[in-house]
Amino acid sequence: MNRVYVVGSVNVDETSVAGSQAHLGTPVRTTGGKGANAAVAAARDGAPVYMIAAVGDDDAGRMCLTALRREGVDTRGVEVVAGSPTGFTAIDLDGGGEGSPRYVAGANAWLDALRVGEALRALTERDVCVANFGAPDEALAAAGACARQRGAHLVLNVSPVRHVPPAVLAPGTTVVVNEAELDALAGDAEGSTGVPALQRRTGGAVIVTRGPGGVSVYTTGGNEVRLDAHPTTAVDTTGAGDCFLGVFAAALSRGSEIVAAARRGTAAAALAVRAVGAQTAMPSTEEIDRLMA
Repeated sequence: MNRVYVVGSVNVDETSVAGSQAHLGTPVRTTGGKGANAAVAAARDGAPVYMIAAVGDDDAGRMCLTALRREGVDTRGVEVVAGSPTGFTAIDLDGGGEGSPRYVAGANAWLDALRVGEALRALTERDVCVANFGAPDEALAAAGACARQRGAHLVLNVSPVRHVPPAVLAPGTTVVVNEAELDALAGDAEGSTGVPALQRRTGGAVIVTRGPGGVSVYTTGGNEVRLDAHPTTAVDTTGAGDCFLGVFAAALSRGSEIVAAARRGTAAAALAVRAVGAQTAMPSTEEIDRLMA
């Protein structure tokens, strides 16, 4: 069976309710990280998943590894870094479930090209490699290089947004970015920005997630396919984009084309926002199938 390889961050999340509702409860501590969240989402949708990341040699790191293994994620590609704490994110939720995260990279910063290259040795042209910007630039560049060499489908999640290294945005890359971060991406040499700049640099599809506004899929031909969001009541939007990414990648690994995979990811994200926490709220294959039906 085709696999999903995930290169990205592993964190512990501490979620609090901000403002006038803060008295309603103490902070909730859960496992998270954009890479780990996507890995869990893909695994719950039935994909064999191989995680490539770094955690600290501490209780938080052990907690994160235990959670990933419990979901069936292969963690042999996760390095345990002595003397470094596991990554941490503090999230303040407002009354509408929108989160304001504060991120400390911790051991995530130690993920390097050598580790990524070794972990991707078994990558094949039938697999999907997912990378997000919770990983350092050299790790992202190594993931891109390995995917190109082996003909695998590379899906790059440009979040949290920062300058995109030229070595990362290689020809054929599918880019997933949320609407708020799209305009923060650097333009190209011809002065183009946003989706046109990304497609000029990669020639691949661009997926723009828009929260309640749904998802825009810009195909390799430059056409936009708009997918409506499923009606839902958002309790915690943390991890919704990661959920979309993981389920999108899982669908691609099973042979779905881009728009169909994005449609499935959109349904999964609508389910993921209904509970507090990121990984704990990721839906199962059966839940996604029921909503799509």
